[in-house]
Amino acid sequence: MSKLYWNKLLTSKTARIRNESSDIDARNAFEKDYDRIISNSSFRRLQDKSQVFPLERNDYIRTRLTHSIEVSSIAKSIGISIEKKILNKIQQDFDNYNKENNQQDKIEYKIGTVPTILSCTGLIHDIGNPPFGHAGEKIIQDKFKSFFDSVNCEYSLDDKMRNTFINFDGNPQTLRVITYLQSIKDCNGLNITYATLASSIKYPTSLIDPNFKKIGYFYSEEDIINNIFNETGLIINNKKVRHPLSFLLEAADDISYSIADIEDGIKKNIFSIDEIYNLKSLKRYNDVKLIKKNKDYHIKNNAIIDLKIFIQGKMIESIVSLFEKNYDKIMNGEYNKELLKDKNSECYELRNELYNLAKERIFVNQDIYKVEVSGVKAISNIIDLFLNEFSKCEFKDEILKSLKNNTKIINKIYNLVSENYRVMYEKKIKELMKSGKIDNKIFYYYTFLLITDYISGMTDSYCINLFRKLNGIDLY
Repeated sequence: MSKLYWNKLLTSKTARIRNESSDIDARNAFEKDYDRIISNSSFRRLQDKSQVFPLERNDYIRTRLTHSIEVSSIAKSIGISIEKKILNKIQQDFDNYNKENNQQDKIEYKIGTVPTILSCTGLIHDIGNPPFGHAGEKIIQDKFKSFFDSVNCEYSLDDKMRNTFINFDGNPQTLRVITYLQSIKDCNGLNITYATLASSIKYPTSLIDPNFKKIGYFYSEEDIINNIFNETGLIINNKKVRHPLSFLLEAADDISYSIADIEDGIKKNIFSIDEIYNLKSLKRYNDVKLIKKNKDYHIKNNAIIDLKIFIQGKMIESIVSLFEKNYDKIMNGEYNKELLKDKNSECYELRNELYNLAKERIFVNQDIYKVEVSGVKAISNIIDLFLNEFSKCEFKDEILKSLKNNTKIINKIYNLVSENYRVMYEKKIKELMKSGKIDNKIFYYYTFLLITDYISGMTDSYCINLFRKLNGIDLY
């Protein structure tokens, strides 16, 4: 293939064929995706994972859950606008496919598909984030780097395997949760559509690439990735490329936290509303001047809401315009920029000013530092405990013996891990044993994955509480 086609990009196929719906169920495949996402426990746990301010007691301040809902809303709004702009091009791809394949039952594009997919990806985009956000990611990376540097060759995993841990990231962990760990009835996770999965993948690589600052999936999900990219046609000249909708999800996330960080900062009195109105990039808009003249401007909450709506609207307009201008490059797999960070974006300067303000005033906040230090210490301690135990030869012998003889695994540290993670881990090890593909590297790769799966699934509170119990600070 030399370009992308919407009839493939928006496929409703899933890894496992879904059960037929009843006659009264009028939902399409993507609406079912949405319902599966909001019904799973990984999504609910986002309510106790920090966005910026960890373990915040102020109800106004955002968690990962409220942030994800906002991203979903913004992404859907962008999707509605984009769909209107490129509807003819989408329908043309569907028509061409029907003609080329002599389809008797024509496959037609249903209005609302793009916005629905984007609303789904907005909900799931942070599901794989560990407790304490980027600080949590960093300590997981550092602890595994130190471990691999200090142990013998028995644990010298292949580069792709090591990359899972030394470049651990919430984005590929999200894919792992959705497609595998959050199991409904088998090993296909939530079994959501390939289109939704593909749209949620930020970087189409498992290695650090010059075009992408992070990895997009782990070695453990390579087979799943190949299915996703083949089914959605995201391979151009033997190279994996990003789904067009992933650019819009990324932009929605950027818009959300650009505004939300500032709003939360104002509500915590880190800076004033006037400091935002006086940003150079906002002064050129007459609409902002009119907002300041509003009789309710002196009411801080009203002023914040008015400003948030204005900035969000301007950023969405900018994203839609830039996507349309770069449409051909995106569909040819030639565009690798972030839409809101593209210098051709009308809101490039505004986004940078908001980000820099948050970086200089919010991210250095002492309250954040204090809690993050505690969180990092907790994660570090828990990783040390599990790595020390799981890397023992006795642990490997006990696991393999127990699974082979179908006896109960009695290792106390192992049984601290949540049952659902242990079940999926044991299924994988049994599968590898049956196929004869298991060796030291494979065994320890999936064993170390059990550690990152468990830790990344923790909420902030659970992580701190577990640390306190394991260290005798709390007993109950």
